[in-house]
Amino acid sequence: GTSMNPELLNVVCGYPDEDNQVTVSTSALSNVDELVLPDKFALHQNYPNPFNPSTQISFDVPVSSDQVILTIYNVLGQEIKTLINKEQDYGYHSVSWDGTDRLGKSVASGVYFTQMRSGGFSQSKKMLLLK
Repeated sequence: GTSMNPELLNVVCGYPDEDNQVTVSTSALSNVDELVLPDKFALHQNYPNPFNPSTQISFDVPVSSDQVILTIYNVLGQEIKTLINKEQDYGYHSVSWDGTDRLGKSVASGVYFTQMRSGGFSQSKKMLLLK
């Protein structure tokens, strides 16, 4: 059998770096490109959930400079706070909600909804604030 030169083996199995970019295949690059650009609007489940005192809300924007509105509602459908209301660059975004209303007061424990709207897109997720 043929034995591999150990030094050569290290290069092939090594992690890509500036000196050794040949290990990055073009198919891997195109996959990364697809991951970088979301193809549709999406609102993701907040994390952590249940949460206290704050939670992260992630969302995807497939086209630049679309007006994106991210609003928190209580179970009665009353608006608690608007987290975002402006044009967003395309890509993956994340915003934090600290469990306060638009006056800066802490809201009570319970179920809240985050709603994302942009153009014809609308999606909601349920969140639970536990104190």
